[in-house]
Amino acid sequence: MKATICFFCTLGILMSFELWKSDRFFPLVPVLDFIPINHMFFTIASIIFLITGIFFQRRLIYLLIICSLIALCLLDQMRWQPWVYMYLLMLLPLVFKGNGNVRLNYFRIILIGTYLWSGIHKINPSFIEIAYPSIMEGLFGMTDPDFVESTRILGYGIPVVEILISFGLFFPRSRHIAVYFAILSHLFILWYLGPLGINQNSIVYPWNIAMILMVWILFFNSEDKIVFLKQQPYKWKILNLKIILLVWIFPVFNFIGYWDNYLSFSLYSEKMTDMYVAIEENELQKFKDRFDNCFVELEGITGGKIIDINKWALKELNVPVYPETRIYKQIAEVFCGYNISQDKLIFIEATRPLGFGSLHSYSCRDLQFPTAKGK
Repeated sequence: MKATICFFCTLGILMSFELWKSDRFFPLVPVLDFIPINHMFFTIASIIFLITGIFFQRRLIYLLIICSLIALCLLDQMRWQPWVYMYLLMLLPLVFKGNGNVRLNYFRIILIGTYLWSGIHKINPSFIEIAYPSIMEGLFGMTDPDFVESTRILGYGIPVVEILISFGLFFPRSRHIAVYFAILSHLFILWYLGPLGINQNSIVYPWNIAMILMVWILFFNSEDKIVFLKQQPYKWKILNLKIILLVWIFPVFNFIGYWDNYLSFSLYSEKMTDMYVAIEENELQKFKDRFDNCFVELEGITGGKIIDINKWALKELNVPVYPETRIYKQIAEVFCGYNISQDKLIFIEATRPLGFGSLHSYSCRDLQFPTAKGK
């Protein structure tokens, strides 16, 4: 498990290397306005520590990995990707002494919570409205809207399977079948997102492969019951309590807006908001061709160009934008810093699926961040 975590975390960082740099065009979104830390130093250090951790399993090495990754995540919230979050949680117990069973139990708690909440978040109208038709078209070539509409109830089978996997992994008697379904679900995701499907979001390919390996290592032929606090050394009770809160309990607060989507394992649920920047076409000359292939059209909005921030993030950083309003507003403030008049720049947050009342717009004035012109 230790080598698996380090290897796939390294691979994820290398595949999204631009994300971990500071000299990039996509804005940094720090937790604090100023932290005197060199991004590239900590990025290279993290990679070196992770590679070292593959071959030399020492607690000091894992502590250095955790510290360097946390420093990088404080410097930019765009790095709070779900796979980064999971690997960080899995690195924590490697710093403490303990036998293999208590660590495996800890890892099992994380994976069960991930499948559970990933499934629960998909039980919403937007998933059926957006994701299900995309799956039917991308994988099976089904473009007839009447057929897709008549079979949309089948779309709920995807979240139900994920929830059943989590319950199946929890109970030793059902683990064999749950492991096979978990592996099939990840193979399905790789098929859907890969070149044979919609060919998008390649950064999660290695994460899905890692999940296949981890679910096999942790659950196949395992008869051990999940232990929470009983029969555990004191420090492991505290660690288990923290991971139960982070992975099982805190995601509940996502439904009332008090816990982030990605930290709640809301993955491909299609219920997060999107951000767009509508800008007059002649103002785009200031950005040269940086937004090529990042434009979209939104019904009811005409004139100028509309930049899809998620497409921009995927193009430049190879990760999706971190889908939270506070992130969108910090990105908007960067645009407000350019010499663009108020009437030529507008920001749009869209609730999925797009429709009446789903668009919320604001300007630099609303952010109390006046542009150089048109205050």
